[in-house]
Amino acid sequence: MSINFTPNDALLDMDEFKVYRTAFDNLAETKNRKKQKTFKALKADEQQTELMKRFTVYSREIEKEKLYYFMLVYNNPQNVLVIKSPSGTSESKRFLGYEWSNRKGAEGIKYVGIVTENNSDDETLSRLKGIKSIQTPLFNPANLSDMSKINSMIRANFIGNPVCENEFIKQYRLVDMLDFSGVKFEKQINLTAAKTVEVVSKFPLMTLASLAEFNPSKTEISEIPDDTIVSFVEMSSVNNDGIIESRVDRPLHELRGGSYTYFREDDIIVAKITPCYENGKCALATGLTNGLGMGSSEFHVIRCGERILNNYMFAYINRDIIREAGKSHMTGASGHRRVPVEYYKQLQIPLPPLDVQSKIVEAYEAVGAEYQHICISIEEYKEKY
Repeated sequence: MSINFTPNDALLDMDEFKVYRTAFDNLAETKNRKKQKTFKALKADEQQTELMKRFTVYSREIEKEKLYYFMLVYNNPQNVLVIKSPSGTSESKRFLGYEWSNRKGAEGIKYVGIVTENNSDDETLSRLKGIKSIQTPLFNPANLSDMSKINSMIRANFIGNPVCENEFIKQYRLVDMLDFSGVKFEKQINLTAAKTVEVVSKFPLMTLASLAEFNPSKTEISEIPDDTIVSFVEMSSVNNDGIIESRVDRPLHELRGGSYTYFREDDIIVAKITPCYENGKCALATGLTNGLGMGSSEFHVIRCGERILNNYMFAYINRDIIREAGKSHMTGASGHRRVPVEYYKQLQIPLPPLDVQSKIVEAYEAVGAEYQHICISIEEYKEKY
C-alpha cells in the first residue's frame, strides 16, 4: 500500500494491520456508526465497503505520522547523550560536587573537597577561591576543556566529535529511542534505547497481538449477579516463581466498581509496574472461584486464542530475557514506571502446532519440577549440616 491508496489483502494480513483493525473496531465512532439505522439499512457488502474506507483513512493517518517522524530521526547522524546521575545520596553528592549544609552559621551550598574556616574574614571569598578544587565528574573548574569531564563530552558530541561512554554517559541513536510499535504513537523519547527480543525458529513467528486478547473489558461480566463470589488476587499474592499463592473470596459487588483488573480462569496476569515487573510477578490464573478473578490495577491480562496454549504462552513470556527487554520499554516517572501493553502485543513468538506446543510445555514443566526438587534438597542439606 502506498500512503495514498487502499491496503491490499497481503498488507491487511500482516500482524501490524490486524492490530490496527482491532483498535479501529473498538473505536467509539466505529461502534456508534454500526448502530445507526442508515448503516444497518445498507447491504452487507456496502457496509464492508464503508468500514474499509474508514479503516483505510484511520490506518493511513497513523502510518503517515510514524513515517514522517521515522524519516526525521533515522537521518539524524548525531547520537544522543544520556547523562545519568547515581541514585545513592553520597554518590549523588560526589557526582554534583556539592551538598546542602544546614549547619547553623554555614547554611547553603557546601562544595565537596573544599575546606573553609568558620573564622574567615570573608567566608564567601574563601569558598570562591577554593572552587578550583571541586571534585565532580561534571566539569573541571580549572580546565573547562578537560575531556575526562561530562561538560566537555557534551560539547564534543554537539560539534560531531566522538565520545567515549563511561559509568555516567551512554549514547544512543535517536531512532532507537522512539517506539513505533504501538497503534498510538506517543512520540515519547525513552532515556534508553528499547531492546528487542530476537527469535530464530523453524516455526512461523507471530505477534502476541495476533494470538491473544489483552486486558479484556469488565463488560464481559456485566450480566453476572453482584452476589457472585470471585477470587480477589493482590499483587503480593503472586510470588516470583509464577504462582498465585493466595486468593481471597469476595462478592463481585465489592470489586466491580473499583479500578481492579478483571480476569478469568486460565488467563495470564503480568505485573506491569516497577519493581514487581522486574521481580517476575507473572502467573496463570487457575483455581479461581466461579472461574472469575479481580486483582490489582497493576496487572496486564493476556487471554490466549484458539491457536496457542495458555501455558505455552506463559512459559514463553515468563523469562528473564523478556523482562529485561520490557524494562527498556517502561514509561512514567521514577518509582512509577510501567511496561505498556504494546510491548507485549508486538512480541513475536514461534507458533508450532498445538501438539508440539503441548510437548514443549511438558519439557518446560519437567525442568521446573527438577529445579524445585534441587532447591528443596539444598535447603534440607543446609538445615541438616
